[in-house]
Amino acid sequence: MSISQSLSTSTSFIPEGFEKHVLRMTPATISRTSPAVRLRGATFLSFRTSRVNPRSRAAPSPLKLELLKHQRSFSDFPKTQLPSENKSYKKMENPNPAEIDIRGNLDAVREKIRAAASCDPQLPRLVAVSKTKPAEMLVAAYAHGQRFFGENYVQELVEKMDTLSDSCPDIQWHFIGHLQSNKAAALVKAAVALIKDPALIKDQQHQHLPLTIETVDSEKLAKMLNAAVAKAASEDAQTSENLVLSVYLQLNSSGEDSKNGITDIEELTALARYVVKECPHLRLKGLMTIGAPDYSGCRTQDFAFMKECQKKLVEELGSSLELSMGMSNDFETAIREGSDSVRVGSSIFGARAVKK
Repeated sequence: MSISQSLSTSTSFIPEGFEKHVLRMTPATISRTSPAVRLRGATFLSFRTSRVNPRSRAAPSPLKLELLKHQRSFSDFPKTQLPSENKSYKKMENPNPAEIDIRGNLDAVREKIRAAASCDPQLPRLVAVSKTKPAEMLVAAYAHGQRFFGENYVQELVEKMDTLSDSCPDIQWHFIGHLQSNKAAALVKAAVALIKDPALIKDQQHQHLPLTIETVDSEKLAKMLNAAVAKAASEDAQTSENLVLSVYLQLNSSGEDSKNGITDIEELTALARYVVKECPHLRLKGLMTIGAPDYSGCRTQDFAFMKECQKKLVEELGSSLELSMGMSNDFETAIREGSDSVRVGSSIFGARAVKK
């Protein structure tokens, strides 16, 4: 039997698109997945070298051997849904805002939050993720009492800040996408422009920007943000010298190469110290993560890792820190695991439009 025939026979049960899925996963992530995904991953990895180079005689890695120990008949395992098959990943072509019941969706999400929080009097913060959504949808949510909104793209957030500054004056924006350091100043400048009544966002010691950055993952980015806020504090008449920007440190709790964030707890501790000691215009508010895909079965491990990091940093810094974890597919689990802030988008605004 030729190599190509052998590969065709041995990998026939691997669903279409699984190769790309595995290539985005680290060995650590694969080893923590469900039995079905481990089996598929083991078979794919064991033959991948030959598919690239038919003459290769490289021995399988220890991970491949360990995974293959558990190989059984594929019929023994339930079928694992991939994104294209999973109903929760249903795609929509530019949904009509008028067809989305934002008020009803918000009520449903808030009720789930209350149920998940059980007897905890302090309900987690709900950040409505509105990326790619038109301004009128945000206005509808705002009219129903929603004040925290999350965005992923700098240009889109800057435009919405300007558009909604009069109709929705007390929005608290959360930036939850990857932030390039060269765009930090523009984002801070747009947030400073929202300060029309400084007394509204002052406490006894600081003046807080109506913006939180949840994705700080390097000293370089922290330094740029601190410098941008310091410059705004010295140049804008509406601001004080005690102007501060709230930030979260982003962790890559799933270990996936496709995600940004810190994976090492020592690196995290060093960055936290830097923000607290060297960045007077930044307020370290907590830790944030985007968990593993819900078809990998690793979410609880992600949340446990976050709790471990939170405990270590609280002991190190001597101050409380929040956890921002949980999205539309897993926010109830995240709340039960101790999340203080959840980021929910599609359950409120409907599925995102597909880019053509």
